[in-house]
Amino acid sequence: MKWLLWLGFSARLLAAEALVIPEYREAELGNAAAQVKVGTYYVNMYAKTKIGDNLTEAADWFNKAAKQKNPEAIFNLAKLYGRPEPEVHNTAESFHWWDELYDRNQIATECNFELCRMYATGTYAEPAGKPDFFKAYYHLLLQRAAGIEPSECRTYENLALKQLSPSQIKDAKDRAFRWIEDHNKPRFKLEDELNARNNGGNGNNNKSNNDNNDTRPTAKEQAVDTSDKALALAQKNAQENARLVNPLGKSKKYQLPGADQDSNSKYQLPGADQDSNKK
Repeated sequence: MKWLLWLGFSARLLAAEALVIPEYREAELGNAAAQVKVGTYYVNMYAKTKIGDNLTEAADWFNKAAKQKNPEAIFNLAKLYGRPEPEVHNTAESFHWWDELYDRNQIATECNFELCRMYATGTYAEPAGKPDFFKAYYHLLLQRAAGIEPSECRTYENLALKQLSPSQIKDAKDRAFRWIEDHNKPRFKLEDELNARNNGGNGNNNKSNNDNNDTRPTAKEQAVDTSDKALALAQKNAQENARLVNPLGKSKKYQLPGADQDSNSKYQLPGADQDSNKK
């Protein structure tokens, strides 16, 4: 009887040990998804034991996965560093990872709302700094465009609109529009689509098979840089091209040697036929 009890206890003990962190081996070998699960295990252990070392371990594993660009790990780090516990609390780090999610257009994480909140309250830095209502309003617009709008958004919007001038509000809207356009519009080969439509939708055109099979991204498929710096450079290039074509705003009136002359022109090129009545 004792032997059966010992056997049952040993089996339960082995099963418990095997299920504590089943993904630990894969995590040590560098599997990002497994590293996220191990980090989540430590977060759950902190909830059970309130031992701060669990949060430190969680941050370590999430960081390993975040270095591999794992979106779930980045999200977990943003939330973890925003917690009040001294083992992990770091406002600047939390802001950094929310901003990383924004750069990756991970709108489902509500990263734009978090950035809006941090800019509006000045908690984007450690220690807290001066609120930036322009950026707060900009991120609020992006969050609203995602179709997920927490109730606090209206409060931050009212604060921002009281602080911003009409021109700043318009600028924020323009920037938000450009971001949405650049990141959410589908990318496709416009010329191929138009050629296929013009040929009755059968996709036959004058391009060679090599062109049709070319899967390399074209210029039209690349995201357009609409930053202020890029727009200013484009405007400068356009002005420079216009200056080269029409220097000082005046059209060139020169003619290449041998070109046909106006019949009423006072001058003729050397060797050209002269007037028969000339003496």
